[in-house]
Amino acid sequence: MTWIKIGRREESIFEKSIKITAWSKVLNKELGSGYSEFIVTKIGDQFVKTSDEDRIISNHKVSNQLNSFIKYSQKTTNADKVIAKLLFQKKVDFEQILNVQLLQLANFLITRMIADNLYEDSRLDLKLKIERWRNSKSLFNSQSKVLKSLSTHTNIPTKILEHMTLDEVRNALKTKKVDIDNIKKRFNKNWSLVLMNDQLKIFLEDLTPIHNFNSSDILKGRVAFGTKNKIQGVVGKDILVEIMTTPSMVSEMKQMKAVITDEGGVLCHAAIAAREFRIPTIVGTKIATQILKKGDPIEVDTTDGTVKKLS
Repeated sequence: MTWIKIGRREESIFEKSIKITAWSKVLNKELGSGYSEFIVTKIGDQFVKTSDEDRIISNHKVSNQLNSFIKYSQKTTNADKVIAKLLFQKKVDFEQILNVQLLQLANFLITRMIADNLYEDSRLDLKLKIERWRNSKSLFNSQSKVLKSLSTHTNIPTKILEHMTLDEVRNALKTKKVDIDNIKKRFNKNWSLVLMNDQLKIFLEDLTPIHNFNSSDILKGRVAFGTKNKIQGVVGKDILVEIMTTPSMVSEMKQMKAVITDEGGVLCHAAIAAREFRIPTIVGTKIATQILKKGDPIEVDTTDGTVKKLS
């Protein structure tokens, strides 16, 4: 498989273009490797090349060292404080603020990967520290403030800014000009942001990569909580398959034989709920929702984190 989905999060074109830039160019500066190709759709699906994902996850700097977690988590948290100070300057330097946001996102991804590696073998006090950081509501608290300040400074409505790419916003800051009528065409249409050959472009269509799966395909994920016995059930009836879970889904999760998610590591909501309520759960399969449909009989093996369809 060439493309692999690394998550879903509904965000504006502006927010997505910042993330893509951070996780390609800035991450490459920090780690020596970043995502070289990226596709993001309007509904928030994020696709990268499988080879990039494997290389970044196995990067020697993304280790399970405690010092690395402390270093990068502090950088991520402190970025909001830095941005807040920059916004209160007499003459606001938005280019500097955007660069801090880019670095913050790159550091966040590095911290998240280190935390996933570090968590399982950590003492309880460190686990709690990691969980508090991962679920902190103060992270990225500056994003909305920056957008409002940008709108005031450029006289460009917030909704227009949300539908502009990072490069378009940077150009507007320099020239004080923007083709508003052209940006408005994006409001009620599907769109995709594509990074290829070091260029980020926007297309007014859904460019979700198409995959052909065989009924014999075996999914592989990370065991959040397991049992020795293989679990057989039906998707949507007694086995829950979701992109990710949320606190509102806990009561449903408790009624299931097993839970499977596309997203997540050991610190995602599904994993934490699985351990707390002892629900057999496999997270981070990337493509479970693309392969497994309601009514499919499947077998879940939480000894090795595999899922397969049954005939």
